[in-house]
Amino acid sequence: MSTFKKRVLPTIKIFAIIVICISVSLPVNAAVRFMSYSYSSRWRYAVENFSEHQEDFMTVAEFCIKACSDDPEGSGNYLVYDRDESQLKCKNNKGAVAADEVAQCFLRVQGAFAEKGATLDVVSYRNGSVWFETDNGVYSVVYSPCGAPKAANSASKVISKRITENWYHVTRKV
Repeated sequence: MSTFKKRVLPTIKIFAIIVICISVSLPVNAAVRFMSYSYSSRWRYAVENFSEHQEDFMTVAEFCIKACSDDPEGSGNYLVYDRDESQLKCKNNKGAVAADEVAQCFLRVQGAFAEKGATLDVVSYRNGSVWFETDNGVYSVVYSPCGAPKAANSASKVISKRITENWYHVTRKV
């Protein structure tokens, strides 16, 4: 074998191995980064300190159930905080107004949604569950005594993660 072949063939083999390794690792690396990004961005709006605010969430949920559950038409089953009157109101035909203590709980719950891109927008009652929904529609904290929530207003498929008994982080499935 000539010295040229002795020098060039190993170099070509090494180069080929490097090219194969790079072409295999790039898609794998991209897939890992995508999966990690989509998982972290999916839960980026999650309320991190739920346990600190659980009593407040429960107080608002109980008011929502009491005020909204017997609306026969099922429309307007959500709560709105009226800043001018400092009142938490149910937007249905009864127009129930929460006690000041419940309104204060609502304000603390609102503060638990700390992510600037997703503040608490509405608290709604649907199918026995209370949804604390963000303004961007991506994330909710849900009180659901009947098990993990299956659907949201704006999305037919959701992913839920249990926080505690009857409480769930919920996000749209992308």
